[in-house]
Amino acid sequence: MPLIYFFLFFSFFQVGLFGYGGSEGLLSLLQHEIVVEHGWLTSAEFANMLAVCRILPGEYGVQFATFVGYTALSEFGFFAALSGSLAAVVGLSLPSLLLTLVSEQHFVKFVSVDVRQNMMSVLRPLAPGLVAASILMLINEENFSSPTSEPWQFGVSIFLFLATLVGTRLFRFNAFFMLMLCGVAGALLY
Repeated sequence: MPLIYFFLFFSFFQVGLFGYGGSEGLLSLLQHEIVVEHGWLTSAEFANMLAVCRILPGEYGVQFATFVGYTALSEFGFFAALSGSLAAVVGLSLPSLLLTLVSEQHFVKFVSVDVRQNMMSVLRPLAPGLVAASILMLINEENFSSPTSEPWQFGVSIFLFLATLVGTRLFRFNAFFMLMLCGVAGALLY
């Protein structure tokens, strides 16, 4: 029985270490570890657990770790099943904790060094550039119409865009407030 704790911990440690891409990115790795590699759940049980995970709040990995750790040891009693859940959840969470601690130690070293200030002086101008690039990608006929096909809609779209730009930059209005005003104005003018 103690060996199953190690397998639960190590399997979910691997999922926590190599599982990138959010909940949906974890599914194939979870299925391989849970169904194929160890047989803790059948394919049908995995599909049912996935359906339950979709309606519950939170990440799939934590929900699967809790459920699989519990069911893998449920035949040995409540406390064994509870400790199985704990082993799986700790295994899943430990890589993130370790990576956070290591990155924090390296970040602390660079707080007072000029390298950090130099990096920030390069990154600060990039933020408005990235915002401008995303705005330019959104200015297309689908979103703003065109002056030839629907001149009224195009004019209203350009006016609302410029009003938001002026309101947030010159008058320092809250961006959410401006978006709400533009939404109301757009609904009234279209």
